[in-house]
Amino acid sequence: SPKNTTVTIINAGEIREGENVSVRCSSRSNPEVSQYIWNGLTNDGTLISLTGNQTTILISNITSNMRSVYCTAQNKIGIQISPAAELNITYKPQISPQSYCRPTFMIMECNCIVKANPPPFVTWRLMNSSITKSEEGYEEADYTSEPNNLYSMYECPKYEEEPVSFEKEFDSFEEESVYANT
Repeated sequence: SPKNTTVTIINAGEIREGENVSVRCSSRSNPEVSQYIWNGLTNDGTLISLTGNQTTILISNITSNMRSVYCTAQNKIGIQISPAAELNITYKPQISPQSYCRPTFMIMECNCIVKANPPPFVTWRLMNSSITKSEEGYEEADYTSEPNNLYSMYECPKYEEEPVSFEKEFDSFEEESVYANT
């Protein structure tokens, strides 16, 4: 049966979402490999079959949900499954619809949930003025608004991308806190 079965990502390095990726399966086998079976694993653990039964296949329009790929080498004596080859797919930030701002007593709590690879930097803005920039992770900060503001606009724009943002308007408070969870 086949031995030393491995997967090589041909265009290794940074793989951007939407690109095509070539992968190659190598195996020592006598008699020779008659068929390669290709599978992928998604971030949520779903197993998917990939098209192609040759030693090299092209995965078209790869998505950020694809975590790894592996092959099964088969000959008339048996099979061997390769270890999974991890894919590092980069994709632009996506702000989750679960992001929110809500007033609680004299505090405004905002939670901005952003998914991206590489991890994004989030800039918080209050009424179009930058109030903080965060590293990946949780940030807590206090800000005082102008007393004459009727409304405050909070947004967490996405790192160096088009200005699609999560925004909420609320009655302003004398003192406000913004909690950013990136």
